[in-house]
Amino acid sequence: MNSKNKIHVLFIITGLNPGGAEKVVFDLSRKIAKDLFNVFVVSLSNKVALFDLFQRHGIATYSMNMKKTPKDLIKTILYLSKFIKKNRIRIIHCHMTHAMILSTILKMINWNVKVVFTSHNVKFGSFLRELIIFILKPFRDVDIIFSKDVLRYYFKKNKKIIPNGIDISTYKTKAIKYDKFTIIAVGRLEKVKNHLALIGIADFLRNKLDFKLIIAGDGELKERLHQKIKEKNLENYITLLGFNDNITELLTKSHLFVMPSKWEGMPISILEAAVVGLPILSTPVGSIPSLINEQTGFLSNIDSFTEQIYFIYQNYNEALKRASVLQKLVYDNYSIDTVVKEHEQLYLSLAQ
Repeated sequence: MNSKNKIHVLFIITGLNPGGAEKVVFDLSRKIAKDLFNVFVVSLSNKVALFDLFQRHGIATYSMNMKKTPKDLIKTILYLSKFIKKNRIRIIHCHMTHAMILSTILKMINWNVKVVFTSHNVKFGSFLRELIIFILKPFRDVDIIFSKDVLRYYFKKNKKIIPNGIDISTYKTKAIKYDKFTIIAVGRLEKVKNHLALIGIADFLRNKLDFKLIIAGDGELKERLHQKIKEKNLENYITLLGFNDNITELLTKSHLFVMPSKWEGMPISILEAAVVGLPILSTPVGSIPSLINEQTGFLSNIDSFTEQIYFIYQNYNEALKRASVLQKLVYDNYSIDTVVKEHEQLYLSLAQ
């Protein structure tokens, strides 16, 4: 397909700091068929830690550096409306709520543009946000959800189920494990991720087993977590690692992955842990139960995490068997190549 006939797709995302949604946009932009599509990526906020990574891979990437003011909103709408016309954008794929709201405004100005929405979450923090997503349904063409378990009233009936995926070829599955039983949690240090609950769990567990807890990620709760760890004298048990670009090695060397989140979509970090054969304990939120069950891992409310971790420690061979089943499931069904193909088919159908 020559350049004039390619389908031009604009990804709009709230920001480009490290996270699952940002990784999905990166992988889609990098892997999409270049003979069929031209892709552009726009970050709305000034959170752009991954901006250079996108550009190094030849992805046309722009940052609006929006402030939360009416002036900046109008400025961004006018700029992107011109951008859509100039670059002959046919499809806007918006990721997360703020990007979706802006994209629907852009569609009102450019009515022929198709809008695809991936929320990356099933809860939005308030009923008002849910209501906004519901009201704006007519201005979206397709909603992408990760599994049928997360279908809610505010998503369109015209929805497409496409799970998240990872680039399986980049993950090492063999490494020497840490000497001490090592539990790892990966994610932004935000209230929804519920890392604070892990401090109390670690405080209780230190009287039952010899372990190390690694929390990999950065965010607004970093100082509070440091304070709680110090208050409970857990410095020898818990390491706040901050942002780390070698998560694969950390996962491979650890013994157990935990996700204590209050809500989620389809976390990339769970897929990353699964593909290296790491046993997983998670809360049953979002699309996680479509992946984790009694055959593939461990689901538990946060109140039972302590007992579950101790059970896994004592029955580690059983945990490894479940992890092996999950690893095969991810290899067979959650490859980024499969996910990209499903997105390509969706875009092609919308562009007809």
